[in-house]
Amino acid sequence: MNAASNGPHGCGASRPGAAALRAQLARWAQTTPAVATWVGAFAPAADPGDALTGAVTAWARLHGVVGLATVGRFNGMGFDPGTLLAAEIDALADSYGLP
Repeated sequence: MNAASNGPHGCGASRPGAAALRAQLARWAQTTPAVATWVGAFAPAADPGDALTGAVTAWARLHGVVGLATVGRFNGMGFDPGTLLAAEIDALADSYGLP
């Protein structure tokens, strides 16, 4: 199922914000040869908008957790930042239908 659909793995793509992001990233792939080449190399069977939406949202979410953990923002909050990172990875896998 691709991110353009509103199924359980569509990452909310039918919602206005997600749909707008997917459209913008699809245009980026259409207008920037290097981006299209990257998508073709790493996700050859995928729709470029879907592949880029997955890559960018995963990068942003994981970067946020790692960055906050690195500078100690979770210190004293009573949980292991590694557990939060694992939960984010699980949530991303679930939203994209990955095992």
